[in-house]
Amino acid sequence: MFAEALQALLRVLEDRYDVRDIFPFREFSEEANGEQPTLRNNPRRSWGRLKFMHIILWKFTVREERVQEFTGAYGSDGDWAQLFRRAEGYRGTQLLRSGDDPNIFVTVDRWDSAACFETFQKRYGEEYKKLDARFEAYTLSEEKMGVFSEA
Repeated sequence: MFAEALQALLRVLEDRYDVRDIFPFREFSEEANGEQPTLRNNPRRSWGRLKFMHIILWKFTVREERVQEFTGAYGSDGDWAQLFRRAEGYRGTQLLRSGDDPNIFVTVDRWDSAACFETFQKRYGEEYKKLDARFEAYTLSEEKMGVFSEA
C-alpha cells in the first residue's frame, strides 16, 4: 500500500516538475572487477526522467496460414507500432514467438505510464478499433495476459 502511494506521488511530481534536475536515473552494468556499481562509481550514470514503465502483454494463437501477415502487423515496426508511435509515452513493442508452438505469440507493449496509454486510447480509439477488426481474421484466439510495471 505504501509503495503504491509513493508511486502515485512520484507520478504527480513527474507530471508537474522536470525531475531530471532532482532524481538520478541509473543504468547498472556489471563492473569488470565484479563490484556492484554505485551511483558514484557507475561510469554509465546519466540524468533522465523518473519512470514507471507500463507494460501490456497479449497472447495470440495465430492461424497457420496467416503467420507471416501477423508478424508483419504485430512486430516492432508493424501497423500496431506505427499507430502507437503517434502517442506520447510509447516506448516500443516486442513480438515474441513460442518455442513450443510456432503459432503462439506474445506482444509486449511498453509505455511510460498508464496515463500515457489512457491518453492514447482516448485520442486514437477509433483507429485502434479499426486495426483490431482488420487483423481479427489472423488469429484463432487473443488473450490479454495482464498489465505490468518494472520491478
